[in-house]
Amino acid sequence: MMREFGIESPTIITLGMTTYMMGLATGPLVLAPMSELYGRRPVYLISLFLFLVFLIPACLAENFATILVVRFFM
Repeated sequence: MMREFGIESPTIITLGMTTYMMGLATGPLVLAPMSELYGRRPVYLISLFLFLVFLIPACLAENFATILVVRFFM
């Protein structure tokens, strides 16, 4: 990824994983109350579908900013 996007700093590349972990941490804050209201199964199915939808732009990203945004929502 460093070669493809021309990024020199390994710290900036680590930001991609950091944004994924931040999204992973904030997701349960939103999904846990929804799980109480609607049940686990619909919340799991919808979140799995959204993960797969956001996986496609992460694979086809043309720039690093797109990867950061999409990885947060994944």
